[in-house]
Amino acid sequence: MKHLLIVCITLFLSTAVIAQDKKSPIIHSHAITIHGEPKYPKQFKHFEYAHPNAPKGGTLRIAEVGTFDSVNPYAVKGRPERNTLLLLHGSLLERSHDEVGTMYGHIAQSVEYPASRQWITFHLDPKATFSDGHPITADDVAFTFNTLMKDGSPRYTLYWADVSKVEVVNDQTITFYNSNPSNTELFQILGEIPVLAKHYWQKHDLQKSSLDIPVVSGPYTLSRVDAGRKVVYKRIKNYWAQNTPTRKGMFNFDVIDVTYYKDNNVYLEAFKAGEFDLNTRNTAKNWANAYNIPAVKSGKIIKAEIPNSNTQGFTGLMFNLRNRAFSDPALREAINYAYDFEWTNKNLFYNSYTRSNSYFANSELSATGLPTAKELALLKPLAQHIPERVFTQAYTNPQTNGSGNNRENLKKAKKILQRAGFNIHNGKLINPSTQKPVTLEILQSSALFEGLINPWINNLKKLGIDATLRVVGSAQYINLRNNRNFDASIISTAPTSSPGNEQRDYWGSQAADLNNSWNHMGINNPAVDALIEHIIDAPNREALVTATRALDRVLLHSHYAVPFHYSPISKVAYWNKFNFITPPKYDYRFFYAPHFWWYDDKKNHNLQH
Repeated sequence: MKHLLIVCITLFLSTAVIAQDKKSPIIHSHAITIHGEPKYPKQFKHFEYAHPNAPKGGTLRIAEVGTFDSVNPYAVKGRPERNTLLLLHGSLLERSHDEVGTMYGHIAQSVEYPASRQWITFHLDPKATFSDGHPITADDVAFTFNTLMKDGSPRYTLYWADVSKVEVVNDQTITFYNSNPSNTELFQILGEIPVLAKHYWQKHDLQKSSLDIPVVSGPYTLSRVDAGRKVVYKRIKNYWAQNTPTRKGMFNFDVIDVTYYKDNNVYLEAFKAGEFDLNTRNTAKNWANAYNIPAVKSGKIIKAEIPNSNTQGFTGLMFNLRNRAFSDPALREAINYAYDFEWTNKNLFYNSYTRSNSYFANSELSATGLPTAKELALLKPLAQHIPERVFTQAYTNPQTNGSGNNRENLKKAKKILQRAGFNIHNGKLINPSTQKPVTLEILQSSALFEGLINPWINNLKKLGIDATLRVVGSAQYINLRNNRNFDASIISTAPTSSPGNEQRDYWGSQAADLNNSWNHMGINNPAVDALIEHIIDAPNREALVTATRALDRVLLHSHYAVPFHYSPISKVAYWNKFNFITPPKYDYRFFYAPHFWWYDDKKNHNLQH
């Protein structure tokens, strides 16, 4: 009788939904792609960049710099271990890394939705289980969604803002209703839900940073946790998905051992001494000078330079706009003119970097030249909230000859400040809005940027700006940054080849006043908000590129941050005891989280002799 009731309810809901979308065909698929068609067919066996017969076994030893006090990545407070999301938690869908904007069935083996995108139904794989053997059900998915919306990071409320209702149909079926069908990325964002075990988290506080070993949905569990020092992950031998297309040939190591070091120099020396296997923290100076050692010359350590086709994201000195002193874009622009990138690149970085003239560097998403007609169609209605130069000038960063003499740019900076009403009194630059001397404290968690920042500080003092560098411990840094208690800091955003809902978290007004959001600068601009929605609602790739370029122009010309640099080459060193096949084009993590690698007994034997 109960089974019959469920069937009736399911038929009723399906009938109601189809009636609502009777003019919109229902799509049944193993994959979701934002634009175009998926690369892999329904019956595909594995991703091309994963070796289906990769042997299981061995240990991968990796390392981090800093500390951690939690293995719960969902708590707002605390500093979680950096590998927990990748290794412990599985999602409804799995992203493909050799195509743009496509995801394939994982915990949810298939999806269905109308072409109108008013709802999406995920059909869970009945074989899916948690690490303790409990089946993964639609009720777990609903619990995860509702709990993260209520208790998780603010980014979830921004990502999933367009979900109007969640409905558990049966144990393997769940439907999400979309209040904004033009949000073409929402279904993929929902596909990334990291499924939590309801029977475990109902008894534990998701908001609390914790070192307890949780019940998980990913390929690994924890076997050892030493707060701030070491975490050991153990592969789940009977992992339900190890032979599914989205996991075949992946996560091959029996053990992943993570050690934390307090200092970058100690980290580097530990790697060269063989204390861990993979070094992804290679500064230009170290890459040029630190590897003149026998292990590299003999081939025991491999120095790999891999072309990176990914959008590079954005790294720069981000200003805290909530501080009234930095509300004037003229001041922020002048500070950029005091930064001598060419000298820095030549003397500190061995000319290995390219200056970023975009928030989406190294991609077709970057704004170049003047706005196109299609960009103007988006920008003109927002003109009152946009710097005039968006329409008249292509953005370029100030340049020098690299000699270290930045006199000409400092002259330009002074003119910019004078036009904005700033003046010098007793050698101090006076802010006209506050009538106080301009001070700038650059907050960092590491002295790694000290060589870059100190010459910049000297140039800023020539403008009358009292600038200082403040280096604090990583835990204190996170607390100060997330509570917006800083003037400026060098911060990076994650790269993406297909921008979407995450842009609300980076630059949107809703995120500006939320602690722990990624809108560290506190941007609150209706034009930026509107352009983000154009990105999210883009009906095809061409429209997405157009809207992203338009947003790029507004962010750049508003001088919210001083753009830094990027490298289209990934520099990674590793001990030569692993194998992998060709890295996927769009996976920037391939050498940073090597879940497609496998341990080679023969190579390791050669290392020992």
